[in-house]
Amino acid sequence: MAKADLLKVDDGKILFPSRLVKATIIDRPNRFIANVKLDGKDIRVHVPVTGSIGGIKLNGLPCLLSGPYGDRKTSYTLEAISLDDGKSWIGVNQNLMNAFIEISFKHNLLSNIREVTNANEVHREKKLGDSKIDLRIGNSFFVEVKTPLKYLEIEIPEGIEWKKDQPPPPVERMKRQIKDLTDALDCQKEAAMIAAFAYNAKRFNPPVRNYTDLHEIFEKAYAKGLSNWQVNFELDEEGVKLKDYFKRV
Repeated sequence: MAKADLLKVDDGKILFPSRLVKATIIDRPNRFIANVKLDGKDIRVHVPVTGSIGGIKLNGLPCLLSGPYGDRKTSYTLEAISLDDGKSWIGVNQNLMNAFIEISFKHNLLSNIREVTNANEVHREKKLGDSKIDLRIGNSFFVEVKTPLKYLEIEIPEGIEWKKDQPPPPVERMKRQIKDLTDALDCQKEAAMIAAFAYNAKRFNPPVRNYTDLHEIFEKAYAKGLSNWQVNFELDEEGVKLKDYFKRV
């Protein structure tokens, strides 16, 4: 379900190919797999994010799954978790977020970032310097999408077990991408970074000041014209709907 081609839009809502199903996480024995209870049965499901999800201990949490997929060892994929007994959901499929952003551009749901007049103008995974950038709109506008999950931009409810102090994420790939985007800006092209969340995240404040060189790279890019946006979606069993988006820098 990771491609925008499989998603439909109805009245501004991006619909999944099929309705997600509710389950309960038993545990996560490794970074690729979780054991869940679905319809009274214990099954193994694929986890599409290899790192920590906000330092949260997932045991016992409600979750949403896509599937079943008949041609895989794990017939379901973990798509979302809930910290409030299913009242709201936190999407955890980082690959799917690129598809949400792509289809949002194609349907002009993000027109303040960039107006798109032709759906065929949005292209995936385009080479730029030494990097692959998530999206190119037309010939000159490059968009890199990030979905931070190491830290959750919400208040963690009481009773949820989690580790507040998480080791900082690696940033070497991001450094290359920002440098290549900056070079593109020097060549009369446009570029944007989007921090995208499948929940109603607070304003995201990346810890770039903990990385002196990364902070300097961003400041140079901003001076050249890199724009920085945050996009929040609301997720349920049917799909996602744009909640809010705003310019960060």
